[in-house]
Amino acid sequence: MARSIILVIVLNLTIACTKAQSSNSENIDINEYLTKVRGIDNLIHRRDWNAAANQWHEIISINPTDGEMWYRYGESLYLNNEPLKAVDAFKNAMRIGAVSIAPPDCAYYIAKCYAKQKDEAQALNWLQKSFDMGYRYLSAPARDSIFFPYVNSERFKNIIGIPLYEFKTREEGWRFDLQLLVREIKRRRIDPYKSTSKERLDSIVNDVYMKIPALTDLQVTLEFMKIMRLINDGHTMIYAFYERPELLKNLPFNMFFFKEGLYITEADVRYKDLLGWEITALDDKSIPEIMQGMDPILNRDNERGPKVMGLFRMRTLPLLYGLGLIKSPDQVTLTVKDTVGNIRKITVVADSPIPTRKLWDKLPATWTSYYAAKNQTPPGYLQKQFDPYWFECLKNKQTVYFQYNRVSSEGIPFEHFCDSLFDFINNNQVNRIVIDLRLNNGGNTRLLPYLLDKIIATTKINRAGHLFVITGRRTFSAAQNFASLMERFTQAVFIGEPTGSSPNFIGEEMPFELPYSKLMANVSDQYWQSSWPSDTREWTTPFFYIEPSFKDFAAGRDPDMEAILASDAPEN
Repeated sequence: MARSIILVIVLNLTIACTKAQSSNSENIDINEYLTKVRGIDNLIHRRDWNAAANQWHEIISINPTDGEMWYRYGESLYLNNEPLKAVDAFKNAMRIGAVSIAPPDCAYYIAKCYAKQKDEAQALNWLQKSFDMGYRYLSAPARDSIFFPYVNSERFKNIIGIPLYEFKTREEGWRFDLQLLVREIKRRRIDPYKSTSKERLDSIVNDVYMKIPALTDLQVTLEFMKIMRLINDGHTMIYAFYERPELLKNLPFNMFFFKEGLYITEADVRYKDLLGWEITALDDKSIPEIMQGMDPILNRDNERGPKVMGLFRMRTLPLLYGLGLIKSPDQVTLTVKDTVGNIRKITVVADSPIPTRKLWDKLPATWTSYYAAKNQTPPGYLQKQFDPYWFECLKNKQTVYFQYNRVSSEGIPFEHFCDSLFDFINNNQVNRIVIDLRLNNGGNTRLLPYLLDKIIATTKINRAGHLFVITGRRTFSAAQNFASLMERFTQAVFIGEPTGSSPNFIGEEMPFELPYSKLMANVSDQYWQSSWPSDTREWTTPFFYIEPSFKDFAAGRDPDMEAILASDAPEN
């Protein structure tokens, strides 16, 4: 992290020196200043905090306008056992601001400084301030050795949400979790009352609080999920994927909503005969009735979301049972239509412990896909769907297909991958690129600028008819940011489905555990405005809309790519 920060600072300084004279140009040469900044990296690597602090002090005396530099100066002072001097540095960082350092992080470091001074009152005052400002890392203080002397303090526990004593009853435990959950919604969510009023939220929470003794654990979980649904974004949610035993009862197959209906697409080999069959009902309720009944627990950024999250929840039978949609938490009778149109009823036991999100990473060893079971070649976009990113050149098409499935850096570091991708484009007869985002559920947005810069700079593809982006309902979070930035800054043409999020959205993932139930919760605390401020669309809109159909899926076709390749061939 420190190395990348120094490189950014050096780059900014190099650019700045070509545009304007430093206000300190009479006192120090720009090259001497650059040498001082570059030298910090080596001092940090050597962990020479005294020299680093002195060097930062010299740098800040020349340029006191950069909050990032004040923060790094404070870090060096803290690590050099000068906590009171560090407090002033962190206060300046908090006042000035920085791109990658949030004010609550500055306040948290000030709390650490006072803890190092053994000033408990000030340490806890500043820890409280950092939490009041929205400090994100709920479990961090209890693991930070500087705060170990306070871990049994009632005030410390109240600040970070630790129970004051061991719960005597389940009601105490669930009520504590409820109060912590709601505190975190109000503390961290940007505009928590955008979709519901404070009065309505408080009334519902109070009702749940009073009902807890009469509810089963599963019913309380569902009430928590309903509360999170009120906040109305795709990231704010109770995970309820794997945290408790009752959540490990999942159907042993996966499904997808096609234009024609809901079909089984992957399955445990025991159920491979069901692949390609349409599900029309669970017990006595149709799929539309099931979806409507699940709606109160389906978090979403837009109305595409339930087609994704609905399948997550539909596989977990105890959730459907708790909502009163099916007869048993352990098994369900499916009404299905087989591949020749015969209607059947089949009872399936929920004996899979694997949540749907894990199926996006890879299929279990005992599972098979529709295509593998049929000895059929899948379409290109499903051949390497578990790889984070890859590309190939389509022969005789002068087209590069780049499937971007995760905004991450794994295997080949992402920057190296981007270099190889654009080296290939620039050194070969390529005049069209297709970037496929339809399976990309997000990741680390900070990785996107490197790729975006490459695309913008490559004029042979960044022009109308030469740059295409395929989107789908799973295009979400950091992938949505990429789609928004591509639409805003390039000549890309969008093909496929609307995205699963909005061009501007409230999101981010920083989950925390509820102490009693062990449920994982997440509260969105970042506003991503990757599009124009006036953009209020529910999704990024495709120029050419293609709804996935089972007919195409069964035939191994990719109508999105077919549409792009059939479009007017671009000229060199």
